Amino acid sequence: MQKKKYKNIIGVVFSLVIFCCPLVSLGQNMDWKELQGKIDSAIAVSGIVQLKRNYRIDQPLVAARWTGKDYGYFTIQIIGKGTITALFNDAPALSIHKGKGVIVKGISFEGQYKSPVLSAQDFYNSNLGNYSNSGCRDSRYSPYAAIAIDPFMYQLPPDGGYPTLKQYYRGAKSVSGSTGIRVEDCSISGFTIGAITSPNGYTLNAEIISFVDMKLSDCRIGIAGNQPQEKMNRVINLKAVGTIHTLFAFGRYGKGHPGNWVIDGVKITGRMVNLIFRHTGKFFPMYMNNIQAESLGSIGEWQTGLSDALSNSTIRLVGWKEVGNLPDYVLTNGGVAMNNTTIQYIDSKQPLIFAGKSLDQAQYSNMDYKGNKPVYWTNFKQNPLKSKVNLKKGLPISKETIKLPGKAAVGDIVIFYEGNFFYQGCGMVISAEPGAYLVGKLSPGVYNGKSNWAGILL
Repeated sequence: MQKKKYKNIIGVVFSLVIFCCPLVSLGQNMDWKELQGKIDSAIAVSGIVQLKRNYRIDQPLVAARWTGKDYGYFTIQIIGKGTITALFNDAPALSIHKGKGVIVKGISFEGQYKSPVLSAQDFYNSNLGNYSNSGCRDSRYSPYAAIAIDPFMYQLPPDGGYPTLKQYYRGAKSVSGSTGIRVEDCSISGFTIGAITSPNGYTLNAEIISFVDMKLSDCRIGIAGNQPQEKMNRVINLKAVGTIHTLFAFGRYGKGHPGNWVIDGVKITGRMVNLIFRHTGKFFPMYMNNIQAESLGSIGEWQTGLSDALSNSTIRLVGWKEVGNLPDYVLTNGGVAMNNTTIQYIDSKQPLIFAGKSLDQAQYSNMDYKGNKPVYWTNFKQNPLKSKVNLKKGLPISKETIKLPGKAAVGDIVIFYEGNFFYQGCGMVISAEPGAYLVGKLSPGVYNGKSNWAGILL
């Protein structure tokens, strides 16, 4: 009798294991079903979705209105204090397609992206090409994101689009997109890109988009904009913590042509390699104001033929004492006006190198470098030189040191260029011998560049 009782207990436990385990997955699916249903219902009446609890979704949420032949405009508010955790890594947690006057407020978005664990040297020497995406989707027309505004078009984009959202690529060949989207008091963590506009590479608009009082952490890229008709897009009071490689990337995804953005009020307290990536020569400018940055590797790549500007900011950069080597530059390319801004290395006195094709020192006004000497290196233009050393073609350059002929003192900075003064990188004299000196702490551009070099001693 006793044995039979134990068998019954074991049978009950075994049944619970079998039938309870699937409920975990079922519960997650019900979270998505409930929240997607609320979004669909609210779109139908231009209503409000209120989040009163946390949701774990195993499918992406889509806010869009299908008319039967094409996407129509809609208005909706998604507000609350809950967290939406995306359990997938290949689609936006929330897509907003052709929204007009949409508000997303008070929501936390958490994804599956994990910042790679790297030493200071490996982190600050990395670029977006070799920085890990943690296995999360990072395709040009369909990257993993917390919020994607206008992700779809009438057909699949060249990269095939989001794998789980292929049915949403449909409708007429309309280029119209969203207007007046406001994302406010939201936090985003764990995505390839925190928020992105027009990744599909076809639609336009995505204008009057506002990101206000936001918090970003542990993303590969913070915010990305991608097409030239973007106008009056704003980022106001953004806090960046944790590890982010590049905070703003304009023109790397979708159509690849950035538009008009105004960024006012950014506080960076976490580790970050670059503040910005932006290349543009037409349409609309971008303005950055009141950037307060700590532990930043560089301002980044910022090339413009417009009136782009950085102003009223304090930027503190990590120096060679923390990283182990010199950086390639503070800012590459040019055309950007800077004024009323302090730029300094936190831990060392070393040159602040601004390098590119269209630098104009006259565009830098009321600047404070805190004793760090600014160096302006313009390609195709002879720069003031202290001395010049030509290197033999094919000379091996290690990642650690390079031996050059000549005479110099320990601590001197050597600039390396190739061809018609194409800047490649720099190094520091770490020992001086009769007739030769040893250059170390080489920046990545020196040993990644071409082998036919000339060295310039500043």
